[in-house]
Amino acid sequence: MSDSPHLSTRLLAPSNRPALIADAHEVLNTEVAKKSGLGGLALKGAYKSVSAISPGFIEGVLGVLLDEWIRAYDEEYTAWQAAGSDASFGSWLVERQEAVSERMLEVTDRRAKSTSHQSAAKLYWKLRPGAKAHVITALPAVAGVVDRHLDQP
Repeated sequence: MSDSPHLSTRLLAPSNRPALIADAHEVLNTEVAKKSGLGGLALKGAYKSVSAISPGFIEGVLGVLLDEWIRAYDEEYTAWQAAGSDASFGSWLVERQEAVSERMLEVTDRRAKSTSHQSAAKLYWKLRPGAKAHVITALPAVAGVVDRHLDQP
């Protein structure tokens, strides 16, 4: 368990940030690749379109969103520390998947409303109705990344 009272202090440290973004990008690529059916086809098409906006676009968006997502979980992190749980923080997040996914989507919705990349926003809002299910499905992988980065010195 970390001795830092804030998740953002640990995960958003300049020395950790590039690796965290790379790991988040890997999770995103893996989760999108796993999708199947018509919904999966739509998601894969949208992801390909957004990726084509410019080189590094996805990593840049992840960098912005990660900052906001992680800061949104500082309270959860404090509650986890106070509980003295034997479970990892990632497990704590997965156990609270409904609230965790809602909080993550609140951040993403807010960013989608204010982005200057209207084509990306349009694709996001088109896929938004099914987003919570996708976030919940990806949450164990996301939690694994969080735990791995919290375990680093």
